[in-house]
Amino acid sequence: MLRTFITFDADFPDDAEFAASGDIVRPGGNAIMIALADALGGQGYKLSELVQHSFYGWAFTTGKDGEHYLILQFAGPWLLQAGIQDAAGRPVEEADRAFVDLLHTCHHILLADSRFHNIRWFTREEYDKSAPGSASP
Repeated sequence: MLRTFITFDADFPDDAEFAASGDIVRPGGNAIMIALADALGGQGYKLSELVQHSFYGWAFTTGKDGEHYLILQFAGPWLLQAGIQDAAGRPVEEADRAFVDLLHTCHHILLADSRFHNIRWFTREEYDKSAPGSASP
């Protein structure tokens, strides 16, 4: 089973915005995803525009048809979810080689950037059970 849930701490300014009522207007993590997108672009990945994912995170897609996605949300620590979807946006369970390469590239990017700490990789089941995870995909 692939580890597609990545948790980490990050030394980036808090860029979340809140309304006077305390509701989230813009979730934090935008700068983190910009840094990840820039690094992936530097590795030759073609990425979609970074978009706000619901009220709690940020996302972009990559792959020849935008089938691979990365979603970041703050779960204390940060949680980056990677996945594969079909043309209709439904999850795909079977990973292709390009997706595995994306996971390894993300791993190397996180390790190489000193702003990222305490990086842990999980399967969905490990994450859901609060298992210790792994230091690598």
